[in-house]
Amino acid sequence: MMNTGRATTGISNWGFGLAGDPRQSTAITGVCQDRRKSLGIQQSCLALALSPFTSRIPTFVERPRLAAYDAHRRCLVEPKRIASTGTILRRIGWAALIVGLIGIANSLQRSTTPPAQVVTAPSNPVPQAPTIPARQIIPGIVARIYKALDEGSPSSLRGVLSPNAQNNFQLFDAICKPYTYRTHYIENIIERPNNTFEVWVRVLFKPMDEHALALSFENRGGSFLLDGITDPPPNWFMEEKERALEVVHAFVSAAKAGRSDVLQRLIPPGLPIANVMTDSCWQLQLRTSGYEMPPIDQVTLKSYKGLKVEVDPSGPGSFLVEPVNGEYKVVGAFLLFRNTYMSSDSTCNDVRGMHGVEDPYLEARTRERFHVQREQ
Repeated sequence: MMNTGRATTGISNWGFGLAGDPRQSTAITGVCQDRRKSLGIQQSCLALALSPFTSRIPTFVERPRLAAYDAHRRCLVEPKRIASTGTILRRIGWAALIVGLIGIANSLQRSTTPPAQVVTAPSNPVPQAPTIPARQIIPGIVARIYKALDEGSPSSLRGVLSPNAQNNFQLFDAICKPYTYRTHYIENIIERPNNTFEVWVRVLFKPMDEHALALSFENRGGSFLLDGITDPPPNWFMEEKERALEVVHAFVSAAKAGRSDVLQRLIPPGLPIANVMTDSCWQLQLRTSGYEMPPIDQVTLKSYKGLKVEVDPSGPGSFLVEPVNGEYKVVGAFLLFRNTYMSSDSTCNDVRGMHGVEDPYLEARTRERFHVQREQ
């Protein structure tokens, strides 16, 4: 029993001192709780935990001594958790403080810095292409020119004439002879090299004489001056001439074959095509003449109750073509009494015979295109 007692006492002294006494265990817990309140709590508990006899707990220690050991363990571990949590909170606090200081500094900077001024480019107008003011100004000048020339007062045009055009009466008469003008319209205004402009004008003179003219203007410092006049350029009526050749070729081919049904599609409703099919002179020429189509550069314009495209094949006939309701039609067919192509037959010697046909609405379509009324 004495050995057992010594062993117990020795174990008590060896492990935790007097840890076997519950009062001492409670006292130790109280000490830990008091020490947690101080700043040196980690060092005190660490010193207690580093006792050379706490690295291993003997398996024969009684339950009271285990309770005392658990109290020492809590003294060591729990302050570490508390310290770790406190460190995190302190770091969060510092971070919040830094963010707040930065926000205050930015607010102060915005309040003391004047608002930035937006610099915009001067509102200069976009420069216009030369063709735009030309299309706006030249039509008025053309109307002024025709009015002055028709009234016989070209001197009033001095401000819109170039030095080459001033006192050029040949130019004036080519544009408009006095007291003959009816109306005009402009088909196109084209910019040319050397700051010049070409104006395509369709003009109608009395009684029903239509011409196509190309007026030339110079741009001198923003002022447009009339400088000259020319015949229509080749590209102006190129499409009309190509379509006229096609229509006349189909017309002659259908007439030689006696295909009245095809001819009806190539003429306007008012054209008396039956005269072509029954006239003895027409039939003679259709049977004996070749009627080869001319090259396009030999297709011309003819003023006949309005401006038409004239196709003159290698035969004794001439054909007039113009658009009718958007489609090109043969509006006139005439036999030309030329000894070169006319077949020798007495039936074609009488010029009083019915040797030509035309659409009775030629003048009406021209007036409609120029928006003019019929003269009384």
